[in-house]
Amino acid sequence: MDSITPKKFGNALKEIRLQKHFSLRQVSQQSKTDSKPAISPSYWSLVERGERNIPKVDTLNRMSKGLRISREEILNLAGLSSTNNVINSESSENESHHYNLTANNEGYIDKSLANRISNLRKNHNMKQSDLARQLQLDNSSMSKIENGTRKVSSDEILRIANIFEVSTDYLLGNNEKAHKSPDWATEEDRIDLDKLLQSTVPMGYKEMSWNAQDKEKVRNVIEGIYWDRLKELREKGEK
Repeated sequence: MDSITPKKFGNALKEIRLQKHFSLRQVSQQSKTDSKPAISPSYWSLVERGERNIPKVDTLNRMSKGLRISREEILNLAGLSSTNNVINSESSENESHHYNLTANNEGYIDKSLANRISNLRKNHNMKQSDLARQLQLDNSSMSKIENGTRKVSSDEILRIANIFEVSTDYLLGNNEKAHKSPDWATEEDRIDLDKLLQSTVPMGYKEMSWNAQDKEKVRNVIEGIYWDRLKELREKGEK
């Protein structure tokens, strides 16, 4: 039996979503549970494109809820049975890895990520202990995250993104890597742009699903207008 790669899983996930005529925003909203936040549309899109490892079982369960399919069906798509706890994934370099889904061995550790989390918390006038409580972490773990000395799991990334209403791409610096902002831009400007993109970039129209190139074109237009308009307002002293 062929191994299930992130690309194959993502294609299967997208096919089900389109068959049910759900938008990314719809499956995101439907994935929320009483104890877990919704899976962000940006993360869902990355999974569908095969640009993220196959999610852990907890996230797969929420995805099944978002797609209105059974837990067993999505586990089968991921190459798992209900009793199997090992999944074959690929890294961004297409090297094969096996992740034990019962272990917290998947995460991100990066100083830029730590700084973004710390800045977002401070901009929201939130105490570190308050954020720790919302993430169900102790104060020591939260401090280590903001100091860049502790890994942040994929699930924690999603929860932080939902708390501060930003995308996971913003937190991980993917926006800045793909689309360099002007030298005069502040971090607050980048956050405002991220929120604008989340609210305005369409994922398709009726039966027509936009491909990655289409969405990139739309994004480029919106970003160009945003930076031009913001520069005009700054020069006039209005912002």
